[in-house]
Amino acid sequence: MPRYRLRTLLIALASGPPLIAGIYFYPAVFVLVAVIAVIPCGVLIGAKFGKAIDGGVLGMAFLLLLALLLPAQMRSGPSPTGAARITVRFFDMAINSYRDKTGQLPPDLESLLKPPSALPDGTEWGGPYLSYEKLPFDPWGGKFHYQVLDESNGVFRVWSNGPDRRANTEDDISDR
Repeated sequence: MPRYRLRTLLIALASGPPLIAGIYFYPAVFVLVAVIAVIPCGVLIGAKFGKAIDGGVLGMAFLLLLALLLPAQMRSGPSPTGAARITVRFFDMAINSYRDKTGQLPPDLESLLKPPSALPDGTEWGGPYLSYEKLPFDPWGGKFHYQVLDESNGVFRVWSNGPDRRANTEDDISDR
């Protein structure tokens, strides 16, 4: 009898941290699945072999293992709007690097990937300025846009049309 209690205690101690993680990350789902499905199934299977408590504990251990693996399998990342903002910032940094190296703003975003044909003689291009093979699309499948606002002062704007995919609306995403 003491051996049985020690084994149960060890299983409970080993399953404690995953239990806490599962309850923290997925409280409603974790409790619902535990109460409705996994633990009762473990008890029923264990009862067939005369070890209902062991079956319940093993069912709980299985659920805890699942709770540990789920966060690793779920992808987390920025929202589409956040991803577009990050890409706009990458473009801003690349354009500023281009301007610092060549002394002028690029004529278009494509010039950040390959030298423009209108680069003055003797000017070193110094690129590529982005690590892409071709220009990326925004999260909604549209192109990023670029406009030189004041060439002499180096003022420009890079933006995405945003979720509505229409220009000059409230949801446009830019740094300016």
